Amino acid sequence: MPSASSTGKTPGACSGRLAGVEALRPLLGRREAIRERGAELAGLGARLEQAAARLQEIQQRLQRDRASRDALPETPSTQVLRQAIAAARKADDLDQAIRFAEDEIAAQHETCLTALARLPLWDGDLEAVPVLPLPSRERIHRFETVFDDIARRTEQLETHKQEIDDALQAALKALDALTRVGGVPTEAALAQARAERDALWQLLRRQWVEGEDVSAEAAAYQGLDRLPDAFEVHLAEADNLSDRLRREADRVFRLADLEAAEGGARRQTEALAEKVAAVAEERATLDAEWQAAWAEAGIDPLTPREMRAWLDDFDALRDGVARLARRRSELATLEQARARHGQRLAAVLAELGRAGDHLDVLEPVLQRAEATAEELDEIRRQRAALDQEITERETEIAALEVAHRAASEALERWREAWAHLVASLGLPPEASPTEADAFIEKLRALFGRQDEAEKLQLRIAAIDEDAGAFQEQVASLVARTAPELAGLPVDEAVVRLNGLLSENRSRQHRRQQLEEQIEQARQEIEESTRIITSMQARLTDLCAEAGCTEPGQLEAVEQRSAARMRAREALTAIERQILEAGEGMPLAELEAEAKTVDPDSLPARIAALDETIESELEPRQSALNEQKGRQKKELELMDGRDEAARLADQANALLARIRSQAERYVRVKLVGKILRDQIERYRSENQGPLVQRASEHFAALTRGAFEGLLTDFNDKDVPVLVGVRSGGEQVPVEGMSSGTRDQLYLALRLASLEKYMASAEPMPFIVDDVLVDFDDARSASALEALVTLAEKTQVILFTHHSRVVEQARALPQRQPVRVHEL
Repeated sequence: MPSASSTGKTPGACSGRLAGVEALRPLLGRREAIRERGAELAGLGARLEQAAARLQEIQQRLQRDRASRDALPETPSTQVLRQAIAAARKADDLDQAIRFAEDEIAAQHETCLTALARLPLWDGDLEAVPVLPLPSRERIHRFETVFDDIARRTEQLETHKQEIDDALQAALKALDALTRVGGVPTEAALAQARAERDALWQLLRRQWVEGEDVSAEAAAYQGLDRLPDAFEVHLAEADNLSDRLRREADRVFRLADLEAAEGGARRQTEALAEKVAAVAEERATLDAEWQAAWAEAGIDPLTPREMRAWLDDFDALRDGVARLARRRSELATLEQARARHGQRLAAVLAELGRAGDHLDVLEPVLQRAEATAEELDEIRRQRAALDQEITERETEIAALEVAHRAASEALERWREAWAHLVASLGLPPEASPTEADAFIEKLRALFGRQDEAEKLQLRIAAIDEDAGAFQEQVASLVARTAPELAGLPVDEAVVRLNGLLSENRSRQHRRQQLEEQIEQARQEIEESTRIITSMQARLTDLCAEAGCTEPGQLEAVEQRSAARMRAREALTAIERQILEAGEGMPLAELEAEAKTVDPDSLPARIAALDETIESELEPRQSALNEQKGRQKKELELMDGRDEAARLADQANALLARIRSQAERYVRVKLVGKILRDQIERYRSENQGPLVQRASEHFAALTRGAFEGLLTDFNDKDVPVLVGVRSGGEQVPVEGMSSGTRDQLYLALRLASLEKYMASAEPMPFIVDDVLVDFDDARSASALEALVTLAEKTQVILFTHHSRVVEQARALPQRQPVRVHEL
C-alpha cells in the first residue's frame, strides 16, 4: 500500500484518499502478540538446537572419560609415605642444619686454635683446656694483695733505707767537715793522754825512788831520750787536751752528736737490712707458693695482675671450647635424626616399588618421596575425578534427552498458535514472525505520517497568526518613535529601530559619566577650599607659637627646632644603647650585678664572647658591609623597574640587620670589658693564696714530679700558669701530658673549694669518673687528696672502674670510705 510521502502530494490532498485506511488501525494492537510469538519461536528453536548439540557433546565426552579412566593404573595408598614425609619435614631442613653446624664447628674450632696460639705460657691442646687445673680468681686476688703488700713494704723499706743512708752520709760529711779544720779533743783522748802520763810517772818513781831498771819499758817511748822529758811532753799533752775540752766545748758536743748520729744510722741500717732480708724471704716464699699454684698446669706464671688478664683470655678460650663441644654434640644428634628419617623414607619407597640409590643427605630422598607421593595421589585423584565425571555425564545425558523431547513438543504447539494469529492479519501460516512484524511496522508508519500531517496544518495556522500580530506591533512602534520609517518593510524597519536603540543607550551612558565627573570636581573644590582655610589657620597658629610676625620666618625656626630634635634623638639613642648593653639596667646596678658573677666562670664566658665576636660578629659585619656596598652599586645602576624596588627592600633589610648586629657587638664588647675587670679584680685578690694552695695540691698529686705552680706571662703578656719540676724546669700547661693536666685541674678545683668553704657553708663535692685517665699512682694520690678534703666536707666519687674501688678501700682509714654498688 503506497504511503502519503511516496506520492509527493500535499497532506491536504492525501487526507481524503487515506480516509479508508482507518479501518486497519485496530491491527496495530496485535504487534506485541506477534513479537512475543516471534521471541518464543526463537527461544524454542534455540532450545531444541542447544539440547541436540549438548547431547552430542556430552556423549562424546563420556566416551573420552571412559577411555582415560581405563588407561590409568590402580595405585596403592600413600598414607604411610605421607606420614614419613611429614615427620621428616617437621624436623626442619636437617641437611642445611648439619651444614650450618659443620661450618660453625669449623669456624669455632679455628677460633679456638687461634686463641690457643695467641695464649702465652701454655702449650697444651684444646682437649686439655676444660680440665686444666688452674687457681681460682679469689686465690689470684689474694696473691695479688699479698704481692702488693710486700711491694709496698719493700718500697717503704727502700725509702726508709734511702733516708737512713742520707742521714749517715750527712753525718759523715759533717764529721769530715768538722775534723778537716783540726782535730777535736775527746774525753777518750784525754783519758788516754792521762793514762800515758800516769804510766810515765810510775816509771819515773820506780827509777828514781826504788832504783829499778826501767830501760826496757822506757824504750817504748821512741824519740824521747830521757823519761823526764817524755813525762813532761805527755803531761803537757794531757793538760792541753783538758784545756781544749773546755775551750772547744761546742765542737766537742757537735762531734759527740755526729758520732752518735753515725752510730745510730749504722745500727738502723743493720736493723733495716734484717727487715729487708725478712721481706725478701717472705717474697721468696710467696714466689714459691705462686709458682706451685700454677705448677700442676705446667705454667711459669707472670705477676698476679698479668695472670688475671691471662686467666680472662683462658676463660674465653674455655668457653669457646665448651661451645665447640656443644655444637659437636648437636651435630651428632642432627646426623642421627637425618639417618633415621632417610632410612624410613627409603624403606617406604621400596615397599611402593620406588627404591632408589642410598644417599648420605636427606633432601634428595625427601624430594623423591614427595614426588612419588604426589604422583600416586595425582593418579588416584584423576581416576576418582574421571569416575565422578562419568557418573555426571550419564546423568546429564538422560536429562538432555528429556529436554530435547520437551522442546520438540513446545515447538509444535507454537506452530498451531502462530497459524491462527497470522490468519487474522491476512497472512499465510508459513509467514515468519519477521514478515508479520514488517507488515505491522508499515501500518504504524502510515498512521504516524497521517498524524504528523495534521499537526503541521495546525502549526502553519499559528505561525501566520503570530506574523500578523508582529507586523501590527512594528507599525505601532514606528508611528510612535520614528515616523520617518513608516514606508519601509517590516524587517528593515526592525533593523533601523535596533540601531537607534543602541545609539541612544550610548548617549545616555556618556551623560551619566559627565554628571558624575561634575559632581566629583565640585566635591574636590569644596575639599580644597576647606584645606586652604585650615592651613591658613594652622600657619597663623604656628607663627604665634614660634613667635614670628610673618610666615617667612618659620623656615629658620623650623631648622633650629630640627637641629634640637636631632640632638635630643642622638642623646636618647646613646642612652638606649647603654641601657640595651646593660640589659636595661643602670650602670650602677650593672656594676653591682657584676660583683655577684662567679669568678670561676668568667674566663670561659669571656673566651666564648671573644670567640663569638671574632669568629661570628666581625666576619658577618664585614660581609654585610660588603654586600650592602655591592647592592647599593647595583641599585644605582638600576632603572625604574620593579627589580630596583625589590633590591631596595633587600638593602633596607640588610641595613636593619647590620644595625642590630652592631648594637649586639657594642653590648658584647661592654659586657666583655666588665667581665675582664671583674676577672682582674678577682685575680688580684685571690691569685696568691689560691695558687699557693693549688701548688701544694699539685705537688702532692704528682708525687713530687712537680714541686708546685707559678704564675708567669706568655708572649702576649697574658698571665698564665706553669708547673715547676723538681729540677726547677718550668713546664707550660700545653707541654704537660693529659693525665698531668687533669691533676692540675683537680688541684685548682680543690684549692678553690677550700677557699670557698673557709667563708661559706660546706657543700658536698661530687665528681664523676674524674680518675678515668689516671694510672694507679695518680689515682692513689688523687684519692689521698680527696680523703684530706673529706675531713672538711662530704666527697662523693662515681666510678665504674673496680681498680679505683680497690685503691679507695686500701687507703689509710682517716675518714671512713663507704662503697655503694649501683
